[in-house]
Amino acid sequence: MFKKIAFNLALVSSLVFSGAVTATAITSPSQYVFNDKDGDTDFDSDDYFNPNYSYTLSANQFDDNGGAFNLLSVTLTLSGFMEGRFELENTSADSGSEVEGLIASLLALSTSTGIDLVTVLPEFAFERSFTAYDGAIDFSGTSGDIVSASPVPVTDSETVTITDASILALFIGTSTIDLDVDGESNSTLLTDGGSVLNLAKVSSAGTLDIFYTYENASVRVSSPSTIMLFGLSLALISLRTFRRYKV
Repeated sequence: MFKKIAFNLALVSSLVFSGAVTATAITSPSQYVFNDKDGDTDFDSDDYFNPNYSYTLSANQFDDNGGAFNLLSVTLTLSGFMEGRFELENTSADSGSEVEGLIASLLALSTSTGIDLVTVLPEFAFERSFTAYDGAIDFSGTSGDIVSASPVPVTDSETVTITDASILALFIGTSTIDLDVDGESNSTLLTDGGSVLNLAKVSSAGTLDIFYTYENASVRVSSPSTIMLFGLSLALISLRTFRRYKV
C-alpha cells in the first residue's frame, strides 16, 4: 500500500515538473548585405553608398508550412558601417584655431508600410588645435591636418525582438517582405578662432541579420495550474485509500 502511495506521489512530482516545460523553440537565421555592388555576397568598403540614400531590401518571409509552425518572434540586428574624413586647413594668418568635428551616419530600417523597426548611428568625434596659416593649403603641417574616422570602418549595431502579432504577420508567407533602409550622413565642424577650410567626406553601408524563432504548432503542453490540480486529485485519492486500509 505504501508503495502505491509513493508511486502516486512520484507521479504527482513528475507531472508538476513537466508542467514547467515549454515547446522547443527553433531559430532560423539569415543575413542580408546592403549595396553588394561587386556581387560577391559579402560586405566591404567597395560597397559603400553615397552619404544619403534610400534602399529597398527584400527579405525572405517565414514559411509556416500552412500553419504547421507558430512564429514566436522576429529578431532584427541592424549593423551600420561608416567611413569618413576631414581635410582641414586654418587659412588665418594671424590667429590659431581650436576645432571640434563630428561625422555620423543614421541608418533606419522600416517596413514598406511605414512601421519603424530599428536604427543605428555610427559616429566619430575629434578635437584638434592649429596654428596660424603656414603658407600652404596642403592639409598638413602646423596649420592643417587630414583627420580620418577610426577605427575603419566605424560601426554601430542594434538588436530588436518583435513579438507583436500584427507585425509578425507581415513576416509570415512564402514570398518576401520589403524592408526600407534609409541612410543619412552628415558632418559638423565647430571652430574657435581662425578661419578653417573644411573638406569633409562620409559614406555608409550595413548588414541586416534576421532570426525567426518558431515552434511546432502540434506541440501542446498543459499549463502548470492544470497539472497541479490533477496531481492534487491523485494525492487525495491515495490518502483516502491509505485511511481505508488503515481502519
